[in-house]
Amino acid sequence: MAIALSAYTGLRGVDVLTLTWPNYKNGKISTIQSKTGKKVQIPVNPELWAILDATPKNHLVIVSKNQGKPYTKAGLKLCFTN
Repeated sequence: MAIALSAYTGLRGVDVLTLTWPNYKNGKISTIQSKTGKKVQIPVNPELWAILDATPKNHLVIVSKNQGKPYTKAGLKLCFTN
């Protein structure tokens, strides 16, 4: 999910990890970039829309561990190195 969000939106990893489901509505992702403080609204393309709509919304954070806790940057990196 984190890779898809980053690839389809161009958001930095730290911004992807802080996205919550309320940030995604009406076919757009709205958030404030951590590096610049700039508010952005990103249209969601059909591929990402399908991924997001198929994802269970059991937790507030979109990219979360099974327990619902958000990943840290280091924790997400470990998922890809093991």
